[in-house]
Amino acid sequence: MSSTFWWYEQAGGSAAGPFTEDYIRRLLAEGTLPHDARIWSSRREPWPPPVAPQARERLGADGRAIGWLLLSVPFLLGWSLFGLALTLIAGGGPAPTDLRVHAWLLPAAGGALILAALGLVFHWWSAPRKLGAGAELAAGLRIAAALVAAAWLLPAAIVLRDAPVAIRTAQVVDDWSYLLSAGPDDHTLVVQGVIGPGFGQRLSQRLETLPDPARIIIESPGGLIDEALVAARAIEKRKAVVMVGGFCASACTIVLMGGSRRLAPLDGEIAFHATSPVVASTNAVANWLAGQAGERARAYLLSRGVPAADVDEARRRGARDIFAVADVTALEQGVLTGLYDDRGEIDRETLSARRPRSR
Repeated sequence: MSSTFWWYEQAGGSAAGPFTEDYIRRLLAEGTLPHDARIWSSRREPWPPPVAPQARERLGADGRAIGWLLLSVPFLLGWSLFGLALTLIAGGGPAPTDLRVHAWLLPAAGGALILAALGLVFHWWSAPRKLGAGAELAAGLRIAAALVAAAWLLPAAIVLRDAPVAIRTAQVVDDWSYLLSAGPDDHTLVVQGVIGPGFGQRLSQRLETLPDPARIIIESPGGLIDEALVAARAIEKRKAVVMVGGFCASACTIVLMGGSRRLAPLDGEIAFHATSPVVASTNAVANWLAGQAGERARAYLLSRGVPAADVDEARRRGARDIFAVADVTALEQGVLTGLYDDRGEIDRETLSARRPRSR
């Protein structure tokens, strides 16, 4: 315990004391003694008293521990979440990730990176004093810490800027609905509605329960590209037949092209559509991710025999329009392997004998 005693100046100008350091601190904490009061010691030392070497060392160690904690944990968490967000949202995994995961992943990544930046500043702002550095070195270290922290804030700003779009996207697709139901026989699965989250996995599981030859009848305006790709590859692996039961556009055409045989109504048409974000946005990252999904869709469609001219024409028209191809034309192109009407299946030879109006 310190042997130094302290006095303070009262309102009338007289001195009060002597008191111990702990007593003076208690008066200040209680508000009995104003913080701007004049306080001095028996050694003529100013208030507050200098920190003892042992206490200063302990405070320094505690500060370094807090600094490293604020720096290392958010740093590892932030960059891990940031990398995971980019990987999953860009479709880097073997299957599409639930969009609700993206909705919480982006804010979490951004918040962790901000904490990491604050931890860096907290740690390095006091580091020069702990190292006994001179003024110039101290200023340099602090400027470096500020620049690095600012660099960490950039990806944090990116993911936090994308977070509202991801949250809104998850809300929209949660409202999408699709139905997988039993068909007229044990070999058939009927698919209706918008292709939404979990579609690929659910269709794959139902497909495994169908005896050979498996058949899918689909009617859909489209939906999520990556879910459609998962479904199409499962259909392709099973060598199932796909029949268009009504309107089929956008992501539905991807599912259709997975079929070993692809049938559509004689007087119908299939529609190709440019890929776009679920939620219209001027966000560059959201549009880039939609473009990447479009490239994956294009690559699959071309690999299954869709003419590049059809896919590129849909892209040229943009997200506000569709490019419809008559089923008769699609048969000639090899997109379809057959047509059907109320009299049954129609192949190319039968079609040549009773060719309908062509677009």
